[in-house]
Amino acid sequence: MEKEELFAVKVPMSTSTYKPVSHRDMYEQTKDLLDKSGIIVANETMQANGAGTQLITTMDIRHPESSEMGMRIAYRNSYNKTMSVGYVAGANVWICSNGMMSGELRFTRKHTGTVVSDLKDTITNTIEQLEKNFLKLHRHSERMKEIDLSTRDVSELVGRFYLEEDIITSTQLNVIKRQLEEPAYSEFSDPTLWSLYNHATFAFKEAAPMNYIKQHAKLHDFIETEFELI
Repeated sequence: MEKEELFAVKVPMSTSTYKPVSHRDMYEQTKDLLDKSGIIVANETMQANGAGTQLITTMDIRHPESSEMGMRIAYRNSYNKTMSVGYVAGANVWICSNGMMSGELRFTRKHTGTVVSDLKDTITNTIEQLEKNFLKLHRHSERMKEIDLSTRDVSELVGRFYLEEDIITSTQLNVIKRQLEEPAYSEFSDPTLWSLYNHATFAFKEAAPMNYIKQHAKLHDFIETEFELI
């Protein structure tokens, strides 16, 4: 669906126990604050279900410190109570549009109570910390490029992604396997942690909207802890 079609989807009625968040309001609040900060969105995507009641949006922003990566804002929303509202700041790998998202600037909340005002505060706080968060993720990416992995290392990590940490699904496991055998991008052919990380985030492109943010954050937080990234 096109943007204006999504914005035209009827917002549900508010009740004492349910407080809907408008697709349009999330987008316009974000875009207005970015504009006021002089931040230009280079690319944006919107993925929705057929009825437009589930939505995930990404906004990618170029950064002068890196030609390889940019800043990313991602958020999700629903009108049918199938998933909570979510908002996160991260990074984008330009050559493949893979995402990087830590749990540090991550907001998830059910559509209840003060969710609308809390989300507004979250959007402001996220944009204020956008660059700081990006520079941290950029450091992490550079460190991951320096960490070589053996075939056994990769097998153990992917097994933990699937069996221990519940980061990836069985379908995504097969995607990662195919990427290890024949990467879609030659930049990720080297046996490094960075390549494996991108094979996983490549697999996340098939994630359902309700899982997209959670999977990215779980992967990054696991790698950050496991390899003591700073």
